[in-house]
Amino acid sequence: ATTPLEPVSSSCNFRGVVQPHVIDQCACDGKITIIADDILERYNSLLETFIPEVLPNFGEKVDSCDPSNQALVWLSSGTNNAGEAPEFVRQDRYALAYLYLDQGGIAWSDSQGWITEQDACLWDRVSCDSDGRVIGLDLSKNGIIGQVST
Repeated sequence: ATTPLEPVSSSCNFRGVVQPHVIDQCACDGKITIIADDILERYNSLLETFIPEVLPNFGEKVDSCDPSNQALVWLSSGTNNAGEAPEFVRQDRYALAYLYLDQGGIAWSDSQGWITEQDACLWDRVSCDSDGRVIGLDLSKNGIIGQVST
């Protein structure tokens, strides 16, 4: 486990906050300015071993607020199954976090559990098979911003 992100607070006062959430940092500063050393270490490891498989054209810097990078910083924090979990768990969690961050998830009507350390199969509107693999999403009438490509 690494340092967990604080819950989203929609506050720009980071005084006394160990690791502000990437959503708050990007909303306040337009970049990720505070990142714990252990998160950065896991981030760099995932950047070398995980990202080339799931997003070969990834070119963001660690302070970028691009949703693909915010999702990677989030995946690198806490106990987000970025370490010893099966590869499909990391892939599913990263893809869901990327979708959430790219499609305005903070404003969705049903987003309980999203981008938390909770099992992704328990997140609102996420369906999984008996092996714990994400097999479906029902995001209808949920306030998605923009288009989702297939």
